[in-house]
Order: sequence, then C-alpha cells, then structure tokens
Amino acid sequence: MSSSFILKNLPTRAELEKLRVRFPGMDVGAVEVFLALMRLAADLSEETDALLRPRGLSQGALSVLFQISRSAAGGVAPSELAEAIGVARPTISGLLDGLGRRRLVQRAGAADRRSVLVSLTPAGRRLVAAVMPGRLRWIAAVVEPLSGRERASLLALLRKLPAGARR
Repeated sequence: MSSSFILKNLPTRAELEKLRVRFPGMDVGAVEVFLALMRLAADLSEETDALLRPRGLSQGALSVLFQISRSAAGGVAPSELAEAIGVARPTISGLLDGLGRRRLVQRAGAADRRSVLVSLTPAGRRLVAAVMPGRLRWIAAVVEPLSGRERASLLALLRKLPAGARR
C-alpha cells in the first residue's frame, strides 16, 4: 500500500493564514490538524511498507494473517475477514489467493467458497510469529515519546474524529 499523500513539507500556520484570504471561511486550525494527521498516516504507511517488504508482505496481507491468527481454531469466513479489515470481498479473495499460493493460508469447506473457512498453515503461523514481535517493537518505538497520559488523551481525541470523516 503506497502512500498517496505527497505533501512532505507542510505549510506553516502563517502560510495557512495567507491562504484564508483566497479561501474565506477556511478553518486554519482544522486544516493544520488534518494535514499533520495525513502526513503522519502517510509516513507510518510508508515505513510499514518498508518493514514488510523484505518478507514479501503488504499491509493488507499482514492484516489478513493477523486477523486469521486471532480467530478460532477452525478458521474464519472470508466475509468476516473482509468486514474486520474493512475491505470488499473481492479484495479479500485476491489477498487470500496470494497467501494461499504462498502456502500461508488454507481454505476448508465447500468448493463454491461461500461456506469456506480460512486458517493459517504452519508456515503462516511461523511467519506471523516472526513478523509480529518486530512490528510491535516498532509500534512501541513510534509511540514511546508520549507519556501514558498523553497516549490516553491522543487516543480519546482520535476516537472523536471518524464520525466526521465518513461524509
């Protein structure tokens, strides 16, 4: 998943204030926060891609493997995976096909794929076990500069935003 947010040097508050002349009614603070969030999301996405690339994984593939690893021993339905990850069913099918070719997941059930359950193969379990500790250390390092109180505040603030993003 490559980032599509290409603005590396974010405008300063003063530059945004000047833009307000051209765009009356612009909420400078909102734009400043939004651009910072987009820049951070793009940076995190790019770094995640770089960390996964040596293992031949995409963010989508890791999300699928991780979700399956969280499921019951019998496996999980592709439709449940699609819902949990937030992608369309054809996208899940493509990801599962690729992971299946690499023998990281296996499908069991009906031939028509509608009542199939997907589970990790031993190779898939080994890959998740190999990738996740480093991924979790990286996540901890990203958030390490924040105190426990700051983390809780940031999380509470971020949880307020999704409602406005879905318009």
